[in-house]
Amino acid sequence: MASKKHHRWGVDPTADILKGGEVVAKGIGKLGALVKQRAAARRMPESLHRLAAAIEEFRPARNYGYEFPYQVELTGFLKARLGGSVTIEEQRGRSRPDIVVDRVIAIEIKGPTSNHQLDTIADKAVRYGQHFKSLVCVLFDVLDEVRYQEWLAGMKDKFPDILIFRK
Repeated sequence: MASKKHHRWGVDPTADILKGGEVVAKGIGKLGALVKQRAAARRMPESLHRLAAAIEEFRPARNYGYEFPYQVELTGFLKARLGGSVTIEEQRGRSRPDIVVDRVIAIEIKGPTSNHQLDTIADKAVRYGQHFKSLVCVLFDVLDEVRYQEWLAGMKDKFPDILIFRK
């Protein structure tokens, strides 16, 4: 098995130019995603900042085998932190997010998070966007790391305003 040849800068100016182009091309894609994320964070209302801070702080008591206990535990935690503006499964049209905050922020919970559950979130992002100002996803116990990373990159690119938390 041949080892990968590493570029040595300063040895061949032509190779340096080619390698520099590769580095720039790779960096532009990452930079675009980063710019979208930061722009979305700047536009976040204060209530969404408070919610994000509370979700970051949240730790479930234990790992559960299905979603409902995560929903109950997170709802109680958010009610304690944010007050009475937190409700469970408030239906709007055909959309029924797991938790609703301030009547305008939908929270979708997945756990344990399988590939199929990741697939459903983009659909919900489109539907919930018609009824809520913001969508927050909280993912517990992600089962497939490679698939999750691919999904996360796509979500950040296509839905940069959605907040995604992995627990």
